[in-house]
Amino acid sequence: MLVEYRKKYQQWLEFPGMDEELSREMTKIFLNENEIANRFSKEIAFGTASHNPPADKGYKVYGLDGGQTTDCQAHAITEQILQVENELTIPLC
Repeated sequence: MLVEYRKKYQQWLEFPGMDEELSREMTKIFLNENEIANRFSKEIAFGTASHNPPADKGYKVYGLDGGQTTDCQAHAITEQILQVENELTIPLC
């Protein structure tokens, strides 16, 4: 059975919509298990402003009214994100 990060790498490697530069990069690491694990075994991390306290680090989401989402809305968004099995299948607008 493939390790989860290896499955994720394989999904990216086989994605037909990948641009040529990224495709070359993905192919280049094919035999480098440590590099694949490093790139595909963690969730994405967002940079934050260093002046924010640790509890406030992350990214902010705003509604159509221009206001920041409520905690309840943020939790619902997070739950939806966690349900995504393959981010490459999400249609782009």
